[in-house]
Amino acid sequence: MGYMPNEEAARWFGRALYNIAAILDTRVFVIGGSVWAHHGDLLAPLVRPEIETRLPALTHGVSLVPAELGTLVADIGALGLVMPASWTPRWRDTEPWRSLGR
Repeated sequence: MGYMPNEEAARWFGRALYNIAAILDTRVFVIGGSVWAHHGDLLAPLVRPEIETRLPALTHGVSLVPAELGTLVADIGALGLVMPASWTPRWRDTEPWRSLGR
């Protein structure tokens, strides 16, 4: 039986993470967004082998962790692009994103 397109996409994602880990010596990938937040437990078993089975000497100890912002990661990132620079110190001090989406 063949695999579904979402499984293939997860494998390509794993290959991309492998390449980043191997080239840049990255040890932790923080993954956010709604797809990973809702389906990460199904996707991780497809992504991990792509990282761990190719040249394990380069990828040993690489971990995938969910973003603390969860499904809001893209929203906060977009806000960061347009937010006035004068707001940055207050945002860093008060961390208002911690209460979002809860």
